[in-house]
Amino acid sequence: RKGVIWWPVSRFWGATVLSVVSRDISVRGLEHIKAENGAILMANHTSHLDPPLLIAISKIPIRFLTKKILFYFPFFGWSLWMTGHIPINRSDRSSAFSSLDQAAQLIASGRAVAIFPEGTRSDADILNPFKKGGFVIAVKGSIPIIPVGIAGTQKLMPKGWCWMSRGSIRVVLGEPIDTSGYTMENKEELMAIVRERIIEHRQEAQALLESS
Repeated sequence: RKGVIWWPVSRFWGATVLSVVSRDISVRGLEHIKAENGAILMANHTSHLDPPLLIAISKIPIRFLTKKILFYFPFFGWSLWMTGHIPINRSDRSSAFSSLDQAAQLIASGRAVAIFPEGTRSDADILNPFKKGGFVIAVKGSIPIIPVGIAGTQKLMPKGWCWMSRGSIRVVLGEPIDTSGYTMENKEELMAIVRERIIEHRQEAQALLESS
């Protein structure tokens, strides 16, 4: 669970995937991810390259929220459980809320988790509407949210395409957003702030990409 073995392997996998499409990856703000603190990374999502990118750049283990049914698959599901990824049961409303409570406790205990709040890849410059689940977890556990802007991956592997080109990638991580002052009643305010920060950092990452 501490990632002594599986995390270097995961980072090697992520770096290998990215090496196929880019030798030029630059990251700003990586110091905001700290090993001793639980946090939720929330990033824009335009490409299948985004998950391996986040894995490759982080020096500490990052988990993902994963559909609970995947944990029942032989070998793959067992590896998810052994490495501390967090199951979310969406089969019914009560189970979903219970899963969110458990996820909040696990992340608050010190795990760093990555979430794409859009829920799926977008194919435009405008972010899709955000899903509420990640914000419910953040509020329940008073877990800081690290906004992340990614630029370049969409061009290398766009949504709906199975081929890849080569190019540069830029990532900007912002300062953690304190969620302790938010409740279930005003979480939409938090969602608006996070959305604004992700857009801001994505634009910053795009500017860095265009100036390189």
